[in-house]
Amino acid sequence: MTCDKHAMTSHPKSCPDCAQRRRGFLSRLPHEILDQTLCVMRRRRFPAGSVLGREGEIADGVYAIQEGLVKLVGPGPHNHPRIVDLMGPGDIIGLGGVFGRRLTFDTIAITELAACYSSTAAFKGLLSSNASVALGLADHLSCVVDREAERLRGLGTNTAIERVASFLVDGRLPRIGTNRIILPLRRRELAALLGVAPETVARSLTRLAAEGMIKVSSREITILDDEGLISRADGQKSAQVTSV
Repeated sequence: MTCDKHAMTSHPKSCPDCAQRRRGFLSRLPHEILDQTLCVMRRRRFPAGSVLGREGEIADGVYAIQEGLVKLVGPGPHNHPRIVDLMGPGDIIGLGGVFGRRLTFDTIAITELAACYSSTAAFKGLLSSNASVALGLADHLSCVVDREAERLRGLGTNTAIERVASFLVDGRLPRIGTNRIILPLRRRELAALLGVAPETVARSLTRLAAEGMIKVSSREITILDDEGLISRADGQKSAQVTSV
């Protein structure tokens, strides 16, 4: 079986651009285990706007994201939909369906998406037959829980400008080269995700630009000072500009 950019081969090691091998739960497995593990997933592409699952449904399969960004959308104030989280390369969606649980959010691709897909039955069979893969997934999910706990802590304690800076250095946003970020969300969507007002997002971006850390051009953001932006995300205030 040959490997092309639209399909995984029977073994993860055979696919040179497998993000799950590098970043997802498979990255936590020893190479000798990976070499013996039959991959039940096949790579597929989905255009931006594709709905991978609806709230209340049981997911039709498991999607391991390799490229692109997915938003989880749930009801907000006055039943207006709002983005509650983003999923990017290395993340897995639809896993609850393996255990018969229903989706609690709509799952929608924000950008073009490349993901490795498996039916729930095949993925459950993989976990049942290979304890090392199951343990690797458990390890991965424990890290996801820690990441979400840290995100929630930030929403409760960080200033608006720290939240925006953290979002920019998060690493999940689409990039052009090493320092240009494409912002795939509208300002009001980003504001809802970060728990601030839309005008606060705009003001925070303006202040980060004034501090010489970023340059904003429509939905494209160029990072001019990586270390400074990371310091901002960590809560270290600029001496020149008061934090939002």
